[in-house]
Amino acid sequence: MTPTEAPPEHKGPRPLLFLDVDGPLNPYAAKPERRPEGYTTIRAAGRPFAWVEDEQSPADAEYVTRHHPARALLHHVDPRLGLRAPDFRALGQFAAGE
Repeated sequence: MTPTEAPPEHKGPRPLLFLDVDGPLNPYAAKPERRPEGYTTIRAAGRPFAWVEDEQSPADAEYVTRHHPARALLHHVDPRLGLRAPDFRALGQFAAGE
């Protein structure tokens, strides 16, 4: 099974989880020499994806709607609280196709 393939009991391609990480792991802001060894960016490429972010805007939702044909979840997380049980439930439901 490749990283994009889902296990046999799951229908469709495996969803991609995109966590917004500020600082040196940010693929758009970090210089390549500051990224950890083995760091890579993966594009959703038509797969369902969930984007966990503390600074989403209507422009982000519009871009995803216009350019990404697969299911997508733009999930806001309060940066003062971080990921909490309801966030994990929402992500789990999305990954399960609910």
